[in-house]
Amino acid sequence: MKKLLSVILALTMVFCSVSALSAAAEDKKVTPLIIVPGYSASELYLDYGLETEEHVWGVQMKPIIDKVLQRLGALGISLGALGAGDKELLIKTVGDAVRELYGVLANNDDGTSKYNVTAALTDPATTTTKYFVEKYGENSGMLHLPEINCHFASQIGGENIFNAHIDFRQGAVKCAQDLRRYVEAVKEYTGSDKVSLYGLSHGGMTVGVYLSLYGDLGDIESAVMFHPALRGAYFLNDIISRNLNIDFKTVVEYAQVGAFSETEFEFLMVLQRLGLVNDLANALVDEVFDDIAGNWGSIWDFMPPEVYEKYKAMYLDPVANAKIIEASDKMHYEIMPNYTEAFKDAQAHGTRVSIISGTDRAVITGGQVNSDGILACYSTSGSVCAPLGKRFADGYKKTGTNCTEPTHNHISPAMTVDASYAYLPENTWFTQGQLHGQVWWDDYTKELCSKLLFSDEIEDIYSSEKFPQFEYSRNPKDEIHVKFDFAPVGYLSQESKGVYLTNLSKEYSVKVLTLSAKRSKLYFNTLNDKVLKPGETVYIPFSGNVPDLNAAKDELTVTYVQAGSVSAIGTKTFSFTITGGQDVEYNTDKPYCDADLADPFDDHIGGSTADKVLDFFGIKKLLSAIYNWLMTYLAPLFRFISQVKG
Repeated sequence: MKKLLSVILALTMVFCSVSALSAAAEDKKVTPLIIVPGYSASELYLDYGLETEEHVWGVQMKPIIDKVLQRLGALGISLGALGAGDKELLIKTVGDAVRELYGVLANNDDGTSKYNVTAALTDPATTTTKYFVEKYGENSGMLHLPEINCHFASQIGGENIFNAHIDFRQGAVKCAQDLRRYVEAVKEYTGSDKVSLYGLSHGGMTVGVYLSLYGDLGDIESAVMFHPALRGAYFLNDIISRNLNIDFKTVVEYAQVGAFSETEFEFLMVLQRLGLVNDLANALVDEVFDDIAGNWGSIWDFMPPEVYEKYKAMYLDPVANAKIIEASDKMHYEIMPNYTEAFKDAQAHGTRVSIISGTDRAVITGGQVNSDGILACYSTSGSVCAPLGKRFADGYKKTGTNCTEPTHNHISPAMTVDASYAYLPENTWFTQGQLHGQVWWDDYTKELCSKLLFSDEIEDIYSSEKFPQFEYSRNPKDEIHVKFDFAPVGYLSQESKGVYLTNLSKEYSVKVLTLSAKRSKLYFNTLNDKVLKPGETVYIPFSGNVPDLNAAKDELTVTYVQAGSVSAIGTKTFSFTITGGQDVEYNTDKPYCDADLADPFDDHIGGSTADKVLDFFGIKKLLSAIYNWLMTYLAPLFRFISQVKG
C-alpha cells in the first residue's frame, strides 16, 4: 500500500509539474503583431496569380528608369524650353510618363478598381517579417518600415510579426474590413486569441477605423497609432486647391532623415527662391489627379472635415460617384466625430489603445497648421492647437472636456497644444519637432512604441517619468536635447538649479559654447565644460533666480560646436514653460501671441535689408549663433558695468 501510494504521489507530482510548465509556457506565448503601413506602402498587383500577373505598385526602379530612358530626348527638349521660360512642355512630358506608369491604378466612378489590381499579399505564412527577410533581405520594399520592423523582430521574433498589405486606394472603411480579414487569418495561422496592431499614418487611420468598427470584439491586445491620419490630411487642401507652396526647409530635413544624415543643409534654402518647384507641382496635379487618383476613396477620406463638403461638390458627381460619397460620408459624419467613444469602448474590452503625435512643424505643402510636417496635430491626436506661428498666451489653462481631472496639465511646454481635447488625453504622447513617421531613428519613440506594444508597464502618460506626455524630438539630426532638473521635460520649476544637456548625435562630438534663456535671468557657466561624446550627457548649473511665475513661456537657446560637421557651429532653441510660481493672468481677449520670443540677433537686424540678405543665402542661423556666443561671454562685463553705474 505504501509503495502504491508513493507511486500515485510521484505521478501526481509529475503531472502537476508538467501542467505548471505548460501553463508557464502558455503565459509566455507571444502575441502576434500586425504592422499596418503608411499610405502607398503596400504592394499592388495586376492580374495576381494569372499568366498576365504584373507588379504595378511598389519599390520598382526598373519601370521608372525605362520610362526616363525612353523620354531622354523629350526631357532634354523640355528642359531646354524651361530654360527659355516655357514650363508647359516639361509638365506635359512628366505628366504623360506618370499616366503611362500608373494609369493602371485608376478607379471607376463608384470607387472600384478600373483594372484587376489588388493588394494580393494576404497569406500570413508568406507575409511574416522572417519570411520577407529570408526571401528578399532586410531592405526589401516588401518589408514595412524595415528599421522599426527589424527592431520589433529583435524583441519578439520575426515569425511573430506580420506585414498587412492594404489597397490604399480604397476608403478607410474598406481598408478596415480588409484588415479584419487579415486579423482573423493571422489568429488562425498562429493559434492566438489576440493580436496587436501598429499603424503608421494612413495605417493609423485604418487601425482607428478598425477599432471604431470592431473594437468591441476584444481580440486586439494593444493598438499603437503612430502619427495617424485620423481626421484626414490637411495637405490635401493645398493640393486640391492648387495652392502648393512647398516648405523647402522641411523637404531638406526629410531628405536628411531619410538618408540617415546628420549634416546641416540649410544653405540649400536658396533653391526655394527659384519658384520652379511650386509651379511644377501645382501644374502636375492637373495632369494626374482626374485621370488616376480622383476616384480613390482614400483621397476623399483624407479630405479635412472643414473642406470636405466644398471639394465633394466640386469634384464628385452625386449620381456617378454615389458609392464614394456614401462611404466617405460615413467616415466624416459617423466615424471621425466618435473616435473618443470608440477608443474608450475598445479599452473597456481589454485593448491598450495609444496614440503618438508629432507637433510644431509646418506642413510640407505650405498649409499653415501645427503639424508633424505632413499631418496636422489636430488630426493625429484630436487636440486643439494654436495657429501655426502662434501659441496660447501666458496663463492659459486646459479647457477641453475629454479630461475632467482638474489637476491634470495637458498643455504642451511650447504652449501650442491643448491635449485635454485629445481623443485619449491620458494615452496620447507628443514629440515636439519630430517629422512625420520618423520613429525608427529616434530611440525615444522607438522604445516607447516597444513598451506600449510588448508590455503592460505603461498604462498611461503618468506611468513612467521616462515617457512624459510631451518630449522633444530625439532624432540624432536634432543634435541637442535639454532637461531642467527637478522638472519634467519641457518645464522649468522653482526648484530647478541647472540643466541636463545631451549630445544626440551618433557621429559627432559637441562642445557647448553658451546657454541663454530669453526671458528668465539665468546665467550658465559653460567656460569649463568638456566636449560631449556621442550620446553623452552633462549637467550645467545656473545662477540667478527662476521667475516667480506659473504657466509662462520661455525659451532656452544653446550655441555649440559640432566637431566634424559641415556646419561646425550651430544653435538650437527649446521652448519651455515656467511652473510653480504665481499664476499669470490669462487675457481671454487676446488668447494667442507669437510663438517665438524675440531673438537678440533679430532685435538688431530684424526686418532690415541685411536680415533679408542673410536669410536668402542661408547663413542667418550661423551668424546668429556667433552673435549669441559673443554676447554670452560679454554678459558678465555688461552686468559689472551696470553694477558700477548703479
